[in-house]
Amino acid sequence: MLTQERAITARRMVEASSTELFRAFTNTGALRDWLSNGAQVEVRKGGRISLWWNDGYYTSGTFSEVKPGESLTFTWQGPGEPASEVRVSLTSRDGGTDVEVTHDGVGSSELAEKMGRLWEEGLENLQSMVETGDDLRFTRRPMFGLNAADEMTPEIAEKIGVPVTEGLRLGGLVPGMGAEAAGFQKDDVIVAMGDRDVMNFQTFVAAIEPHRAGDRVPVTFYRGHEKRTVEMELSARPMPEVPATVEAMVEGARQMYATLDKELDELLEGVADEDAERSPSSGEWSAKMVLAHLIGSERDTQVWMAAMTEDFDLEQPFHSNSTERLQAMVSVYSPLPVLVEELKRSEAVTVALASSLSDVTAGHKHWFKPLATWLTTLQDHHREHFGEIKKLINGGQ
Repeated sequence: MLTQERAITARRMVEASSTELFRAFTNTGALRDWLSNGAQVEVRKGGRISLWWNDGYYTSGTFSEVKPGESLTFTWQGPGEPASEVRVSLTSRDGGTDVEVTHDGVGSSELAEKMGRLWEEGLENLQSMVETGDDLRFTRRPMFGLNAADEMTPEIAEKIGVPVTEGLRLGGLVPGMGAEAAGFQKDDVIVAMGDRDVMNFQTFVAAIEPHRAGDRVPVTFYRGHEKRTVEMELSARPMPEVPATVEAMVEGARQMYATLDKELDELLEGVADEDAERSPSSGEWSAKMVLAHLIGSERDTQVWMAAMTEDFDLEQPFHSNSTERLQAMVSVYSPLPVLVEELKRSEAVTVALASSLSDVTAGHKHWFKPLATWLTTLQDHHREHFGEIKKLINGGQ
């Protein structure tokens, strides 16, 4: 990165076509997947571009130049900032595209440093998302290794015998992760991480946020009345193996659905319709409504894939928890065998639609990889609901 007064240039060689890279700068979903947390884009000369981040920063501007596959120029102005200009140049090379971003007129040295980090880290993530489908903002996010924790209260402090009423009490540890490896135990109370105090969940998350997986940080905690500090390594986030092709994804999904359908048939064998309709109390789901939720999830997945084929941004595809929607499906797909059959038909539609995805659609790896992950790992989601169904039909047992 070359930083001059009021100007920044960032470059990155990416193994992708200039067409794909142009799309990454002009598609709202693609921008959100590598650069910002939200985006609205009107790709034409005079069109608007707005970007925003979860930390509260935002910017808006107007396109002054749009040359598909070659270059873009747009203005940039964040809160309280002078108007500046961003120029994106895409140059095809053997095996890929040279991406160059020049951000001119950024103003103060502090702002120049901030924009320099934004574009350097952004282009690194762009390369990862386009080439592998991995969002480094997620894959590099560290894990402490907790599976249970409580914010401290005077009552908890008295019960476990610690001299502090603020902090995070450890309730359980994930085997093999950093916290266990560092020797933490149940009822240890974390009060600081690095140079940040930990008083509750929010400050605990804020203390981890600046770090990456593999970083070593000092953690201060109480074990009873004794105050200790240990250095621990923050763990990497486990990532499942994901099929790299449409064919492998479809075959994995087909086998998974066959296994899940067999488990469901065994679970519901001999279940009376009235038992499947019983809910613990008003407003809570019955077994039938849980099945309707699974049907809704399949249909939402189909909408997700349809949006992919249209290259249309769909920020949140899943809306399968609406009580009204579930009740409507239960009322139409009745009795219980009809509801089960509709679930199986919905699964078949999902597999058939997945089979039809083109190489171009699958080539957008930042969209394909999350879909492939969902379609080949959703058994945990289903089996969690199967356990819920078992309790419901057994009267909560």
